Amino acid sequence: MKTMLFPLLTAVLLLAACKPRDAEHSAEKKEPEKPSPVSRNDKGETVIKLDAEAVKRVGVKVEPLAAADFSPEAKGFGRVLDPAPLTALVSELATVQLAVENAAHELELTHKRRDNDLALARATLKLSESSVQLAKAQSEAELAAAQAAVRASALELERTRTLASQNNTSARALQTAEAAATKDKLAVAITETGGTRAALTAELAVQKDRLQLELTEATTARAVQAAEAAVHRDEVAAAAVRAKLATTYGRMLLNQDKLVEFARSLVAGQTALVRLDVPPGEPMKAPPTGAHLISPADGGVVIAAELLGPAGATDTQMQGLGFLLLVNQKVVSLAPGTLVTGFLKLPGEVEHGVTVPRAAIVRHEGEAFIYLATKDGEFTKKEIELEHATPGGWFVHEGLKAGEKIVVTGAQQLLSEESKGKD
Repeated sequence: MKTMLFPLLTAVLLLAACKPRDAEHSAEKKEPEKPSPVSRNDKGETVIKLDAEAVKRVGVKVEPLAAADFSPEAKGFGRVLDPAPLTALVSELATVQLAVENAAHELELTHKRRDNDLALARATLKLSESSVQLAKAQSEAELAAAQAAVRASALELERTRTLASQNNTSARALQTAEAAATKDKLAVAITETGGTRAALTAELAVQKDRLQLELTEATTARAVQAAEAAVHRDEVAAAAVRAKLATTYGRMLLNQDKLVEFARSLVAGQTALVRLDVPPGEPMKAPPTGAHLISPADGGVVIAAELLGPAGATDTQMQGLGFLLLVNQKVVSLAPGTLVTGFLKLPGEVEHGVTVPRAAIVRHEGEAFIYLATKDGEFTKKEIELEHATPGGWFVHEGLKAGEKIVVTGAQQLLSEESKGKD
């Protein structure tokens, strides 16, 4: 009997000892759970509530949103162009332009040579014509002198004959007078013949110089025509290269004051040439007045760009309006072929909104969010559209107000806290 009571008593004591522990364990299970720090407001937005210790641990810092104005823009897509084809065209254009300049200079020299040769030929002809007149005058003077001598010798002969008939002079004197008269008559004949010969010689010189003038006119005219043809040929070649350059890259490049230096800066990597194409559906009511690009590295940094003007031929794939931009490579390095997103500034009504700093933006599952500090330790998650990048961040024109406090440090940690609160 005693043997049976002892095990029974032991079991009762063990059961009594276990009851308080079971009650304590049940009490622990029934303790109320802590409320989740994540909730939603009446707009369906996620709200995170943290105590001061959690805020300090996360390292949250807030700043008020700054008001901003934004001009209308057109969004485009493009790439950094390889400078080699452009450099080849610029080099070819420089070569043909130099040829045009040389041909024009040669034409100018040809005109001067023609003028000089014609002036010399005309002066020679004029001198020959003057020689004819001089020869005639000289011949007439010599003939007049010879004829005067004939008359004088004839009078002397007549006087001598009269004296001889009166036996007042010798026969020798008569012979001398007759010889003088005969000599003077021969001198007249010789003078007439010589004058005629001189006149003929002078006339022949005139004819020769006239022929030389005609030959010079014909020769110099052909030289001028050849020089003009060379200028025209080189101008046509230059026009063809300019047309190719304008078709490929746009006419605004032809207006570059120093096109060769422009191409050299591209080859040296000092600048980069970007073609930006705007899709056909993008509104473009007026020509753009400026442009900037978005860095392909982090999708946010704004790259300043100079708008050169409309591009040449239409892009076969985009089929929209194309524009050329110039980027200073000292600020950012863009390799040829790099794909970029850009914005063209358009004239029009300015939009009003705020600038959201890049550090405040959290990206999650393809969406962009920010956290507003609505109360102490309370942060409201808001989705925003990243459409307009600015040097200070992103411009947002609706949903946010200037002066609202936004988390600029610790936003990613808040997203982690949100994920923990949902678990």
